[in-house]
Amino acid sequence: MAMGKNQLLEAFANLTRRRLLGMGIELDNNLERLLKNMREGDEKTLGQLPEALVNAGRTHLYAPDFFSRDPVTVAEELCGSSLSYANDVMNSWSGLVTETGAYRTYSKKDEAVAKAEPGTIGLYPAQGHQILIISAHEIGKEGTVAVWGLGVGEYLSMARVTQLMTAEKYTGKIIGVDAPFYLSPRNTSNKKIGNLEVNSMGNCKSANARYCLRKI
Repeated sequence: MAMGKNQLLEAFANLTRRRLLGMGIELDNNLERLLKNMREGDEKTLGQLPEALVNAGRTHLYAPDFFSRDPVTVAEELCGSSLSYANDVMNSWSGLVTETGAYRTYSKKDEAVAKAEPGTIGLYPAQGHQILIISAHEIGKEGTVAVWGLGVGEYLSMARVTQLMTAEKYTGKIIGVDAPFYLSPRNTSNKKIGNLEVNSMGNCKSANARYCLRKI
């Protein structure tokens, strides 16, 4: 027997909720309200659902979930992802991460960030510059990743990026929802991004692993 409109909406709402929870995505109040209205037969909620799903998925895509893993894994998946910085209209940008490094050990200069909650950013002094680093590790461990290069229409070294975003003002847990610094992870089903590909550079410069984008 064919299902009526209300039955279809109810079944779709229930399926959506189960799939999201199964993916580890927490449902915020807005999404819960939309799914409730859908179960009650309100078909207008279908048009509002895509935006609500994006907003609910932010905490899953951004910190801390993305960074709560081994720093080598994080560094590989961070390479080829996009970083966006939105402080004000005249000082905002989005770019492709072109080179990363993973660090399972730390020194006094990066100890605080290495031990901090995953997704916490900090600065590492190197060769007269401040390098942007991000806490990345599993529970009970320590580690960081560094973004050594970013493409925003031109190549920017991370020292230049920290200057542009005045990172000194934003050290701490700022990657995520309602923060000026956002991460859009790449599709990890393959290592290709357009005509570029994520390549391993092996162990170098004290890093446990380095990755970079190269033209195929």
